[in-house]
Amino acid sequence: IRIIFREIYQRGLLWYYPDVCKSGLIMGVLKYCRKYQVYLTAVQCYDQNTYYAGVQGNGVSIIKSTDSGINWFVLASNIYTYGIHTKAIQFIDQSNGYLLSVNALFKTSDGGQNWSDPISVGGLQEATDMHFFNKDTGLVAGGDFLFTGNALIRTTNGGQNWQPLISNIN
Repeated sequence: IRIIFREIYQRGLLWYYPDVCKSGLIMGVLKYCRKYQVYLTAVQCYDQNTYYAGVQGNGVSIIKSTDSGINWFVLASNIYTYGIHTKAIQFIDQSNGYLLSVNALFKTSDGGQNWSDPISVGGLQEATDMHFFNKDTGLVAGGDFLFTGNALIRTTNGGQNWQPLISNIN
């Protein structure tokens, strides 16, 4: 189950599912962000104890908790430093994970220790969210009311190629 936090200053919203994530997640990750002067942009509850989060400060880092969100450690730092804004993070198993920015996808096959170079999210302006069903097949949504290009794209080969599913929404 994926949990998404958006910056409080951006929309004034904090989204979470209290029945899935314990309150320790919220307090633990906010304590981490305050301590290291970073802000949270995306979080995923992989299972009852394991959480992943994207944080930004000087570049994008991935942090991980293995105790239900109470304590966090850096899994990977400075994945990409220029022009990235993390929109979503998703691990589909202990090895394979994806990180979505506004205009690129990053993937890992070693549990988040190393991340790929940016992968284009073909034809999307302002990617906003993603969901992968397995390590090859996934969806990325994006666009806004000013953009008439693709709004939902699909990959069946881990992001190498994309097919538009919904486009030209006005």
